[in-house]
Amino acid sequence: MPADEWWGHPLIDDREIYQCANLMCRQHGAAAHSEALNRADVLLRTGDADGHATWKRIATAVQDLLRQAPEEGEQSH
Repeated sequence: MPADEWWGHPLIDDREIYQCANLMCRQHGAAAHSEALNRADVLLRTGDADGHATWKRIATAVQDLLRQAPEEGEQSH
């Protein structure tokens, strides 16, 4: 079972992960993914496997959100 799960259920649900990812995108813009990965790496180096796994999930969600953002001049529907 992954470190960020308890009895097969994530400790932080997807909604919370995407809320964090959205905040990271607002605060860091295009650098949000790198910032999330940096935070994950710091937690891994300090031995916090749960925190590392959570920030990896946030980094993945940031990628999803940034990929969904329209390019400059592109219309969204």
